[in-house]
Parts: sequence; C-alpha cells; structure tokens
Amino acid sequence: MSRPPALSPLVLLPRTSRSLTLFIVLVHLGGAAAVILAALPLLGRTLLLIGLLGSLVYGLAVHASRCAPWAIREARRTEEGGWELHLMSGAEISSVTLLSAGFVGQRFAVLNFQT
Repeated sequence: MSRPPALSPLVLLPRTSRSLTLFIVLVHLGGAAAVILAALPLLGRTLLLIGLLGSLVYGLAVHASRCAPWAIREARRTEEGGWELHLMSGAEISSVTLLSAGFVGQRFAVLNFQT
C-alpha cells in the first residue's frame, strides 16, 4: 500500500489591514450611536458604551493591529496536514485544526482554527 504524498509546508503571515480597521471602527461607532439614541437610563447607556469601548479596543488590538500577545503572528501547515499557530507573545500552539467554516475572498480571508 502506497503512502500518500506529504503536503508541502504553507506559511501564512497575517498583516495589518486598513479596511478591517475602518470596518471595526465604523461598526462600533454605529453601535455607540444606537446606544446614545436608545431610550435607556443614563447608567444603562453608560455601561453599554463602556462595553462597546472594550470591544473596540479588543478588536483593534487583536485583529487590526495584532499587538495583543495572543494575536496570531504566523500560521504554518505541517507536512502531515495539521497546523501550528505562532502567537505575538512567542508562544506556539501545535496541532490545531483548520475548520471549514472560513471565508476566502479576493481581498481577505477568514480562517477558523480549533485547538
């Protein structure tokens, strides 16, 4: 019985995206406008705005600028077909699975991994 051919290594290096940064900011600004215009008590609006601000900071740090320690610096496919993720902190997560629920477009790709 023949052995299946080994897969060639593949290295994905994410980079910063002005489009993604703009999208994250606009979505959060829209959410903030909706919260401000909502008929809620001041305390409720304030708590929602604090949550939106936290979400904005998280989205920009992890996905847009990738400066968070747990942001992915590099995704590498091994010869066996598995994946390894290298984080900005220097940590490595081995044997992760690439899920089929991703999206690949002309301008960007969204890949979902499972540990």
